[in-house]
Parts: sequence; C-alpha cells; structure tokens
Amino acid sequence: LMVLMHLGTTLLVYLLVRRLTSGDTALAAGVLFAVHPIHTEVVDWIAAFPDAFTTLLVVLAVWLFVNQNGSPRGIQIAGHCGLYLLAIFSKEPGAMLLPIYLGFEWICLRRTMRDLRQNILLYAGMFAVAVSYLAARYHALGSFTPVERGMSKSEFMLSAVTVAAQYFGKLAAPTNLNYFHVFEPTRSIQPAFILSLTVILALTVAFLVLRQRASSQPGISRMALVAFGLWWIALT
Repeated sequence: LMVLMHLGTTLLVYLLVRRLTSGDTALAAGVLFAVHPIHTEVVDWIAAFPDAFTTLLVVLAVWLFVNQNGSPRGIQIAGHCGLYLLAIFSKEPGAMLLPIYLGFEWICLRRTMRDLRQNILLYAGMFAVAVSYLAARYHALGSFTPVERGMSKSEFMLSAVTVAAQYFGKLAAPTNLNYFHVFEPTRSIQPAFILSLTVILALTVAFLVLRQRASSQPGISRMALVAFGLWWIALT
C-alpha cells in the first residue's frame, strides 16, 4: 500500500511538472522524486501512512489547481475544500495547502492582491476548513500542542530554526536515514544554530532574487518554478 501511494504521488509529480514545463524536465522530476533516498523513511515505515497519504492529497490538489489555471469555480471549489479537509486531518503539514495555492498565484501567475480576490470563495471555504480542524484538534486534545517537551519559547524558536535547516540538509545529502529521528532541543545559540540560520537566510535571499527576476519574464519561467519549489518546501 505504501509503495502504491508513493507510485501515485510520483505520477502526479510528473503530471504537475509536465503541465508547468517540458516533458524532459517532468520526467527528470518524476524519476528524482521516485528514487530520492529521503522517501525511504516514509515508504518503509507503515506508521508513516499519514505522511504518504497527505503528500498524495496535496500534490493531487495542486495539480488540479494548476490545471484550472488557479481559478477553480463552482463544484471545483467544493472539491478543493474536500481535499483540504482530508489533507489537514491526515497530517498537520496538510494545513499548508492554502498558502501553497497563494504562492502559486503570486509567484508563478504573478497575480496581485486585487487578482487574488477573484478566488475569495475558494480561500474562504479553505479557511473555514482550517478553523474547523483547529476547533476539532483543541476539543480532542485539550490544546493545540498536547505534548510538553519542557522547552521555553526561546528554545522552541532556536530548535525550529535548527530543525528546518536539517530538513533542507537531508534533501541535499540524504545520509544517516532512519524511520525515526530523536528530537534534541537547541537550548542556546550554538554553532549548529548559527549555521542553520545562515542556510535559511541564504535560501530566503535566493527565493527573493528568483521571484524578482521571474516577475519580469513572460509566462511561468523556470526561475518562477524554482522559487515556487522553495516556497513549497519551506511551508511544509
């Protein structure tokens, strides 16, 4: 089942990239997604079913959104809200589907705030889904984060920066893989934190430069696609 879900997601990645650029690039993206070692952590572990299922739903939703030129109407809006509901209740990163849509409109389609208002029904519906999820989560768990890790707010922020950079690092150099990683909080400003912050700042600058250059090019340029890719990875 896990392998079949990964196969389905791989096919959707291929179709999504093919819709946005050339067939050769789409084939390369699909093959890379299929065999990237980082995915073994999810596909090999049955307890990671929510991760694989959420990824399938999110890529499917984005593929549909792109095919609809970022302007779903009528029953299509209900479909996107349904996919968002399934994704967000499957795994927390599914909540980022809404800003992924916004990022595609802003980065790839170069739409302004006034243009984004044309999708007000879509985003209002998805926002209602997010609110219902938060209410259900709080009702079921008693809080938004029921597991206390004994961290202060400053330690939480330091740890968030370090872990985010580690995720990027695993994508670039997928070594020391395991189905379960022990979380070690970052308690102070250490060399690992400084390095992580430098990486995140560099990626942020790269995103802004790519977004600025892509805005002056016709259509959906490759710079825009790379910037959108960084946006997607950073959000989830």
